[in-house]
Amino acid sequence: MKKNIVPVLFITMLMCSACTNHMTVNNMTKQPDSLQEQSAALEAADSEPSWAAGMQTEGQLFQNLNLDGIGDADDEVYISTYQFGDYEEKVTVVRIHLGTGQTVAKVFPVYGHYEFQTGRLFSEEKDAVILEIRIPASNYGAAAVFVLNVNPAGAAPVPEAVIQLDTQNPVTLANGIVIENSVLSNQVTNGTKAADISGMPRQGILLNFIDENGRYQGLQRVFYWTDDGWTVISEKAAEEY
Repeated sequence: MKKNIVPVLFITMLMCSACTNHMTVNNMTKQPDSLQEQSAALEAADSEPSWAAGMQTEGQLFQNLNLDGIGDADDEVYISTYQFGDYEEKVTVVRIHLGTGQTVAKVFPVYGHYEFQTGRLFSEEKDAVILEIRIPASNYGAAAVFVLNVNPAGAAPVPEAVIQLDTQNPVTLANGIVIENSVLSNQVTNGTKAADISGMPRQGILLNFIDENGRYQGLQRVFYWTDDGWTVISEKAAEEY
C-alpha cells in the first residue's frame, strides 16, 4: 500500500498545478465585463502622452474668401503655429473651411512671421492662397513661399488643397527646366505678392530674390501658371519696376 501513495500524490500535485495555471491564465486574459470598461481600456491605450501634445501658440482667421469658385465669398482660412517640445520645433498649419462645409488642411515644416494673400493665379473664377513665411533669424529677409490651389468636390470625390508652389522644393517650369530648391530657398526674400499682368487673363506671383551682387530684393521674377506649369514671364531688377 505504501508504494501506491507516491504516484497518487504526484498525480494530485499535477492536477492542482494545472488548476492553478488555468486560473492564472484565465485571470490574465479576463476581458472587461462591460462596454464601458472596454471603452475605457481602449482610451487608456490610445491616449496621447502629455509630452507629445502640440501647443498652438498663435492663430489668425481670414474670412470672406472665394477659394473654390462656389458661393459668394463664403470660404475661410485659419493659420496657426504649433509648437512641439520645449524649444523651437514649430510648424505652420493652414486650415481651409469651404462654404460647402468641408475643411482641408496643410502643414508646413517652417514658422515665422507670415503674410497671407490671395490671387487669381489658376482661375478667373476663384483665388489661390499665397503664404509667405519669413525665416527666423535670417539677416537678409529670407522667406519660404507656398501657393495653394483649392479644388472643390466634383470630379474628385472630396475637396483638396494642392500645393502648386513651394520654394523649399524644386519647381519644374513649363519648359521642363527645374529650379532646384537650394537656389530658391537660399535666395527668396520677403515681398511676395500677386501681380496683374498686361494682356493676361489671370494674375502671376511676383517673387523677390537676392541678386548676383547680394542685394536684398535685388531681383524680381514673375511666375505665371499655364496648363503645363509655371512660366517665368518677367525678370527685371527691382529698381526697374
